[in-house]
Amino acid sequence: MQYRPHVLAASLMLAVASAMAQTTVANPAAVSSAKTFLLQGEYAQIETSNTRAMVGLLHGGTAADKAMVVDTLVQRPGKFQPPVLFAVSQTLFQAGKKDDAAFLFYAAQLRARMDANLSTDPSVGQAVGILSQRYGPQINQYMLQDLDKAQQLMAQVQA
Repeated sequence: MQYRPHVLAASLMLAVASAMAQTTVANPAAVSSAKTFLLQGEYAQIETSNTRAMVGLLHGGTAADKAMVVDTLVQRPGKFQPPVLFAVSQTLFQAGKKDDAAFLFYAAQLRARMDANLSTDPSVGQAVGILSQRYGPQINQYMLQDLDKAQQLMAQVQA
């Protein structure tokens, strides 16, 4: 499935529900499979299973599952919604690949915010904020240690 901005609202809302569940329980994999987020209206018709599956593997999968998602994303980044980029950034950061993580996090933030600005649903902007809060603190703290590197990275993200 090619990345399409008009499906952002649905995938962001699902990712937010998943991210919120991840922060409140000890076993995120169990919550991901147990909690559901029902989409309404036009969003109920949007295909989000790939995004949900990838984020689920990153949050509750094995090391091999996580590696598969990261490798797939690196090979075809345009095929994934911003929530997957946010989640992969966390996986990379935890693996010590902090510069790569920062690039993906800020790319996800830029894509998500651009898409949110196109949406007529105000909750989409709120979802971007929640995802940024969920995945960003460690990366932001890391990047603030070297502002020259941060400036170079931002130029790469915008390119």
